[in-house]
Amino acid sequence: MAGVEQFQDAGRFAQLLDTWSETRTAPCAVSLDSIRRFVQGAMITDDVYGNTDAAVVARFGGVVAPPLYPLNVFVRALGTPDPLDRLHDDPNWDAAGGVAAYDLPPIDTPLIKTLNGGTEARVVALAKVGDRISTQARYLDITPRDGKSGPLLIVRVEVRYFEQDGNDLLRTVRTLIRR
Repeated sequence: MAGVEQFQDAGRFAQLLDTWSETRTAPCAVSLDSIRRFVQGAMITDDVYGNTDAAVVARFGGVVAPPLYPLNVFVRALGTPDPLDRLHDDPNWDAAGGVAAYDLPPIDTPLIKTLNGGTEARVVALAKVGDRISTQARYLDITPRDGKSGPLLIVRVEVRYFEQDGNDLLRTVRTLIRR
């Protein structure tokens, strides 16, 4: 396989950049029970999250969820196929999900393996009980590189999580390494 020069076509990935995906909305509103499960599962000891005490509610303007709660609101609906069933037919699948999870257009490349290059998160506001969380994503950058094992693509995806009034809750930038 040729090196990074195979990706140097000037506009090859440019048309994919900076266009937001369609909005996806979580199937369920934020609930006290979902906050409780998240807090217990993440072993969060701060008693602010999910607290219904009047003083805490007044301080935050409602019963609030932890800062990274929006990352976990897109659950699979009952009766739908388990995405991990793919391992049965493709034992080499790494379950990384790549960009398909964000409803972004696929990147036309022979590089199919995806490695996690890290995630940056910027918390803007806390989700509250009753909020309907939505998300959109976009490619920020797609950069070809030569690695020790051959050509790589460094793909940076920004994801915006926001509530029903359009106010941001969380912004993440995920780096994916395709090889």
